[in-house]
Amino acid sequence: MIIHGDCKHVLKNLPAESFDALVTDPPYGFNKQPDLAEVFGHWIKGDDYEATGSGFMGKTWDSFVPGPATWREVFRVLKPGAYGAVFAGSRTAYLMAASLRLAGFEVVDQLFWLYGSGFPKSLDVSQEVDKLDAKQLKKESAYRCTDWIREFCPLSSGQIDKFLGRNGMGRHYRDKAPGGKQPEIPTRADLEKLRPFFTAAVPQWFEDLVDVRTFESENHNSREVIERYKKVAGLNEWRQKYGEQTSAGNLGSRTAPHSDEAKAWHGYGTALKPGYEPIILVRKPTTLTYAENVVTHGTGALNIDGSRNGERFPANILHDGEAFAGKEWERYFYCAKASTADRDDGLQLFEKVSAGDATGGRKEGSAGLNSPRAGAGRRDGARNTHPTVKPTELMKWLCGLLARPGASILDPFTGSGSTWRGAKLNNQKFVGVELSAEYIQIAKARAGAIKP
Repeated sequence: MIIHGDCKHVLKNLPAESFDALVTDPPYGFNKQPDLAEVFGHWIKGDDYEATGSGFMGKTWDSFVPGPATWREVFRVLKPGAYGAVFAGSRTAYLMAASLRLAGFEVVDQLFWLYGSGFPKSLDVSQEVDKLDAKQLKKESAYRCTDWIREFCPLSSGQIDKFLGRNGMGRHYRDKAPGGKQPEIPTRADLEKLRPFFTAAVPQWFEDLVDVRTFESENHNSREVIERYKKVAGLNEWRQKYGEQTSAGNLGSRTAPHSDEAKAWHGYGTALKPGYEPIILVRKPTTLTYAENVVTHGTGALNIDGSRNGERFPANILHDGEAFAGKEWERYFYCAKASTADRDDGLQLFEKVSAGDATGGRKEGSAGLNSPRAGAGRRDGARNTHPTVKPTELMKWLCGLLARPGASILDPFTGSGSTWRGAKLNNQKFVGVELSAEYIQIAKARAGAIKP
């Protein structure tokens, strides 16, 4: 069954020592990194740190990892010796582990689910250095031009757009400080088209700035193109993402560094390609021996034989099979990422939402949506709107490793119900808690599609 509400409060109403195992995929907290002294100050005093902002795909519930106050309620309802598998993000696993430890759990191990399909989100440092060059001075110069245009050109922004034949340029040429964001100095071609409408002669400083702007544009267009991207968005969106000019067809270009400073940083970025997700293996302490605990509580032992891959002993490395060809990987548990069929199983009667809505409100056709990591295979839309669906087969393996058939599995962050599906396939009982009413309906439908 699944209960609607915040698990920190819902679990208070459940009896102590009533669950055999914990398998959950909680928020990773992919937000701006907070002041750790402040975080641990809250945690040690016994209350949770309240983060502001949002995390993965703009979700506010992913703003921070669950604090010890939440995990203490989970700890209370687990039986002594019970194991737990808690997913975490590679950047915030240390916080998740610390939170679990402060709640009373023992950290037994850390499993690594490897995958080959991660998408790097690295910033091209050389391009950013090129953009830094006199950035503030250029903006001040641009505002000087837009101030003059507003005073001496009677055309509105819309009239300028219509006259130049390009939408949006009038707004840039008439932008006003401090509320404006993108003032532009006209190109020479645009200035000559607008000159007949000016009510005063163009001052020499304006002419000089236009010459510099025109030279920079021609200089940029003559740079060596070192890489092509598939152009997946409208021109303005594409320019905004890559900071580049128009290119032919459906391809956009990344050009070579221009300034000496940028050339010195060519090939440098800010992030690595993600290739794994950690799963923290925890255990509720017990005063009994392992033998006494399994006899008394029915918990405290891992199902080794039932979780073997062939004759191999189960390891703390799992993989998705992609880019891991070869016999050396056969010893590890294999599980591909959640497929579209897995995510949408049982949701045939649900309305299919757009790919943008399914991935946190991303613009249709945007580069972010087209990213294999951000789009998560939902570029054609989806019925399951949860952004971090775990594969059913992986959750089945974890539930089976941590508890016997017939045992009770707790998932305080149920999401779209993958743990529930895995538990049902093992003939295990399940209780989940979920904050979102939308996700509860999805979880119920997906779990209902499992016929063990």
